[in-house]
Amino acid sequence: MDPPDLARSGSGSTAKRHKVQYYKPPAPMIPSKGPAAPLTRRSTKGPLDIVDPLASENPPTSSAPAPEAAAIPIPPTPSSAHSTALLPQTPLPERSRSRSPAPAADLSFLLRPENFHPIPQGSIPPPFRSSPAAFSTNLPLLLRQGNYIPAAILAVKTLTTAPSLPPQRIFTLLYTRLACLAVSGHETLAAQESLILGDIHSPFYFSTSRIDDDGNSCILSWSLRLLVARLQALAVGGDPRGAVQSYYDFGAYARSQYKRSSAPGSKDLWKRRLRDLGYRTGNSLVAMGDLEGAMHLYESFISGAQEEEEKTVLKGWVAMLCIRMGDLEGAKRWTDAHLTQRKDGVLDALFMMAEGREEDAVAAWRRLLGGQYNILARHNLAVCLIYIGALAEATDLMEEMVDAGNTFHALTFNLATVYELRTEQARERKAALAARVADHLRQAAREDGKSVEMRQRQAIAPSNDGTLVPCPPLMVDEKPNKYEFLPIPTYEEATSSRPSSSNSHLGPEEISHDAERQGLLGRGQSRQHNGYQPPTVESARSSLDSLASSGAISHRSSVEALQREIQQMEVEEPGDPNSRAQRFSKRLTSLTHSLSSINLPFRQWLPSGQYMRARIPSTLQGIRFQPNWIIVSRIFAVFLVLFIIWLFLISGLFTGASRRMGNRFDPDSLRTYVQGHIDADNIRQNLQRATQFDHMAGTKGNYFLATEVVEKTFLQAGLENVGLERFDVYLNYPKQGGRRVAIIDPPELAWEAKIEEELAYPAEFEAQQTMVFHGHSKTGNVTGPLIYANYGSRQDFQDLKDRGIDVKGSVVIVRYYGSQPDRSLKVKGAELAGAVGCIIYSDPAEDGFIKGEPYPKGRFMPNDGVQRGSVAMSSWVVGDVLSPGFASLPGERRRESKENNPGLQNIPSIPLAWRDAQRLLQALKGHGKKIEDSKAKGGVPEVEWWTGDSNSPTVHLMNDQIEKERKGIYNVLGKITGVEQPEKSIIVGNHHDAWCFGGADPGSGTAIMLEVVRVFGDLRRAGWRPLRSIEFASWDGEEYNMIGSTEHVEARIADLRRDAFAYLNVDVAVTGTEFEAGGPIFEPALKRVLDRVPDPDGNRTLKELWEAKKTSMDGLGSGSDFVAFLDLAGTSSLDMGFKGAAFPYHSCYDNFDWMVKFGDPGFQYHKALGQIWALLILDMADRPLLPLDLSVYAGEVTKYVNDLETTNAQSKNPKPPHIDFRSLRDAANQFVVNARIFEDWGTAWSNAVYESRGFESTSLSNQRIHHNNKMADFETDLLDVDGGLPGREQFKHIIYAPQLWNNYGAAYFPGVRDAMEEEEWELAQKQVDKAARILDSAAKKLLST
Repeated sequence: MDPPDLARSGSGSTAKRHKVQYYKPPAPMIPSKGPAAPLTRRSTKGPLDIVDPLASENPPTSSAPAPEAAAIPIPPTPSSAHSTALLPQTPLPERSRSRSPAPAADLSFLLRPENFHPIPQGSIPPPFRSSPAAFSTNLPLLLRQGNYIPAAILAVKTLTTAPSLPPQRIFTLLYTRLACLAVSGHETLAAQESLILGDIHSPFYFSTSRIDDDGNSCILSWSLRLLVARLQALAVGGDPRGAVQSYYDFGAYARSQYKRSSAPGSKDLWKRRLRDLGYRTGNSLVAMGDLEGAMHLYESFISGAQEEEEKTVLKGWVAMLCIRMGDLEGAKRWTDAHLTQRKDGVLDALFMMAEGREEDAVAAWRRLLGGQYNILARHNLAVCLIYIGALAEATDLMEEMVDAGNTFHALTFNLATVYELRTEQARERKAALAARVADHLRQAAREDGKSVEMRQRQAIAPSNDGTLVPCPPLMVDEKPNKYEFLPIPTYEEATSSRPSSSNSHLGPEEISHDAERQGLLGRGQSRQHNGYQPPTVESARSSLDSLASSGAISHRSSVEALQREIQQMEVEEPGDPNSRAQRFSKRLTSLTHSLSSINLPFRQWLPSGQYMRARIPSTLQGIRFQPNWIIVSRIFAVFLVLFIIWLFLISGLFTGASRRMGNRFDPDSLRTYVQGHIDADNIRQNLQRATQFDHMAGTKGNYFLATEVVEKTFLQAGLENVGLERFDVYLNYPKQGGRRVAIIDPPELAWEAKIEEELAYPAEFEAQQTMVFHGHSKTGNVTGPLIYANYGSRQDFQDLKDRGIDVKGSVVIVRYYGSQPDRSLKVKGAELAGAVGCIIYSDPAEDGFIKGEPYPKGRFMPNDGVQRGSVAMSSWVVGDVLSPGFASLPGERRRESKENNPGLQNIPSIPLAWRDAQRLLQALKGHGKKIEDSKAKGGVPEVEWWTGDSNSPTVHLMNDQIEKERKGIYNVLGKITGVEQPEKSIIVGNHHDAWCFGGADPGSGTAIMLEVVRVFGDLRRAGWRPLRSIEFASWDGEEYNMIGSTEHVEARIADLRRDAFAYLNVDVAVTGTEFEAGGPIFEPALKRVLDRVPDPDGNRTLKELWEAKKTSMDGLGSGSDFVAFLDLAGTSSLDMGFKGAAFPYHSCYDNFDWMVKFGDPGFQYHKALGQIWALLILDMADRPLLPLDLSVYAGEVTKYVNDLETTNAQSKNPKPPHIDFRSLRDAANQFVVNARIFEDWGTAWSNAVYESRGFESTSLSNQRIHHNNKMADFETDLLDVDGGLPGREQFKHIIYAPQLWNNYGAAYFPGVRDAMEEEEWELAQKQVDKAARILDSAAKKLLST
């Protein structure tokens, strides 16, 4: 992002940093702590996949024990409006077997009744309820029967009432409790209860007195650890992403155990566990909706599978995921000659359904009746019959399956749907269906229970403490074609006077976790030959299993499905006085709801609702009831009302109604609401959450911030289409011990730089911070004489040459800022001058004690502060440097080389603090030329300034780093859909990655955006919708090279050029009190907003301050995420913020404490910018006329042309060649005229609407929309789509681009300026003529019809 303005200074009050709270077990279980030892410096974790449990390379491991009581964070409580941030989970530590024996563990804290919650009774439908006496007190028997709720209750009773329990019995009962809750649809409850264990990686749970079958000293079983890790991740994060990270951590641990195991049996055990972790990871990816990621993961398992059966199953899963993603051809490729089911015709029939060929599918399924896949065939045959209109036959088929005891979720749901379609007695028939299902389940349970009781009578006996001892695994009945049923037990035993802690049942639209639950209770799992596990849309894994395994039945997955199934069937309590009153209103929507809810594994590829409705008349022949004339009359009335509405619509009376439907609020009231609800305290809390840990792009901390802070805020605000957007890009990371700056010759001057900053926070805060390095720097190990080159500009190197100083082969040291503000061009300048390495240091004259008191007493950079940053050549290549011009999507095969890449450097570089640079500069004394010019001297104290030369002390510069050519970064996206032009968007952006804690850059912008999102979410919940869609985006990878935003633009470049109306960017939101903004086309709209917002430090509006200072809006150059939108997509863009004096830019001292003390102590400037941003979004998205001002833009373009002519006239060349600017000047003048005429139409529209008292006719509305489209398209029309700037063709805009030799500055008409700077006069003339043609064409399009 842009470097700070260094002109002003400021100060503020102090504030104490708040520490994150942790859940810790009671005091007796933790050994007493001694004095806190200072923390060693810890580097940021690099790639997320470094601990991928199934990666081919071996990850690094650590032998250090876990820190004491490093417990998991407490999730936010409902009463906490603003919770503190949750730190990302640390990796599983390796533990040495030489640990000293731990004292006997006191587990009494696990046995407290208050640890456990009552299970809600309301989610059990009446036909499935039973009395407590109906269930056994034999825990293994309950598990064998699938009675998981009574088992969960009995486990808690035993835990809380038994007088004495051994540790392993406690953990067994806890596992039973949590697993039973999870598989019975109460996963939220299980997640909360899992928190009582605290940190399962704590030393408390490890003891050398017990070495378990895991091959380590943990007293928790492997199964319990996996279950608790996943549940705790859900409790903290609320979604499966935390579980994925937990599995990665366990994978690293399991791999280390595999390496150190010597016994073959132990190695096989850990190998199986690694495979299991991989499958669990894939299942979680499916639950997250990342189907492509899951597919790639399963593909990677196929080559490593040892058994042919496992390979076949995996190929089936990949095929099913292809179908889920719409890739039918890919699915067919995977299944050809691989799966038995394909040969048997099952998959062919399913493909027919997916392709909408229901008639062919009916014939295919009929051929499969009575065979191995009889149940599968009968169910899918019934579904196909529904879609071809044969409802009577479909009903008969499904009822026969129910009567035969073959009940499952999809079957009963679809049968209930057909009842809705066919009869007025749907409710009664569904109630009867529920009763039949319940009777079948109870009968099956009684038969199974009797058999099990007889076999277990001798095996189960009470222990000395009165509790039941677990039984060995039960043998399974080998009855062919037997479908086992799972009764759903009562909740009465768990009901108490206390309110329920959670609403645990899942709604019909929520994703279940059947895939994860299948392994929870393996000891009691029943497997039947030739059984059928029906596919359901709720679980991706169950759909896969229906193909992959012909004989597997999961009892646990069907329990929860049956619960949801009966809930969706709307079974009522007898005698409910409200039921009849609700019946009519429900029937009005039952037809469309039922059709849209047909429960198919491939419903998205089957015929649409319109197709079904077209087929409805043909179904009347099969309906077995007499017409109900009341219903006929109701239908006639509905059509009559629709006809009347249609008459009103074509009359033009309701033209623009869609706009009013989405904007029922008075515009001024909306602005008042938005402005009044931006809250400074909320922003402060957001910033505190976003800066609790370092978060460089591609690290765990940044992924955690994206998912647990940003994405969750988007979801809580109710934004639509919220999700992560992944790109795999080139990133580099510092390596511990891989960087060195040292004087190695002469020996008497030998010295080595410390390089790293001191800890920004005291050690007890445990705040990890990043190492010092340059992003996208060159790996290298070089030596050479040291030479000082001032700011590292091309002129500075020319001055050295003029003074006889040869830079070739040297290591150059330069200072930040000055005549070359871009650090990447400092390095490039050194390279072009012949240097082999470059050191850039932070000089106190620019941002340190010479400007004012350094941190922590003041706002400026301390002596050890280091400005990190990217040295990518952003003015040449923006985004991923290995995929310029195209998006680096996962799986993208094209990649450019790192070698001789125009976006990367060719010499190594490293940043330093002036504390280290001082010794280097002192060593130059007497070498080269003495510097007399004060402008060339820095502010480092005790230095006599010399240039150095080839005889200067020799410096060793080493930069050995981790380089990842495909590292995942994640944008977070959300949307509010517009009502008049939903396809058109106002895009709002800020990035979330930082070089360290990111207090100002980018935390201040992120904190404000989260508050703006909250306010707009409140508006949306109140019923408001904008005219145009609003897209909120939190970009990743900005600090490296604006990567996330650029890849996003390149991935949808055509859509953005067509539909993006504006991009509103905030990066560093607040570092001072001076408001600045860029993007002249927005100036009138921005001034209108500034006139509403008061200056936080005065009694004037920000507009009055703006005008008093005669501020203007310049064009945009580079340095933030607007670059790709403006220069590649041609989207009008704005960037803004409150700027101030220098601050600890890109150092770890840019943190929350700095902002609270010096940046904006009261967060009032954050609030003001939030108001500006929100009001501007509202104006851009909801004003009938798009508030872009082309007349102001035209005036600025005219100035740019004049500047070009002046620059050419003042060329240093004594006789500059003549460049003819007349064509460009004429095009600019034509733009001025056309812009004025174009905006006259807007005035005429306003007058017409005003004179008609707000009425807008159909014709006028269409003209206005067309007018807005042309206004937004003008910026896109300024793109040289088929060409681009010579030598850097990625940039397409003819008016704006980064300056070739100043990335942060804007180059107006960059193609012309580049050629003039390089004195390529013929090329300059061609660029003038091209720019004139494109500008003239764009201006003419404004007036075209």
